[in-house]
Amino acid sequence: MRPPILGGFGETRRRCAPEHFQGLGSAARTQPSQGMERGAGMIPARYAHIVFGLFLSGMMSFIVSGISTFLAVGLIPGFFATWMGGWWPSWAVAFPVVLFVAPLARRMVAALTIKE
Repeated sequence: MRPPILGGFGETRRRCAPEHFQGLGSAARTQPSQGMERGAGMIPARYAHIVFGLFLSGMMSFIVSGISTFLAVGLIPGFFATWMGGWWPSWAVAFPVVLFVAPLARRMVAALTIKE
């Protein structure tokens, strides 16, 4: 068995074993390229919570700014440029907010849930 890997916010998770992929499509069972292990990446695991926050804040701000831009101006010529003009500043605010608010959200969820 492989050793545990460090997840976001100090969590310890085990690597997914091949048996977790049973019943999934062929894409889930494909073998990694030669010279690369499954789960190999360029960023050390201790930065996982930062990378997670970067992706989460980017995707959420992208979607929310797109919806709010559409509701504010409609589908006008230059909509995409207007949307991107609103998205970049939104992401610049959302990223640090996610990093600082996530530990609070985890504590709130932990207080509301019970271990099974």
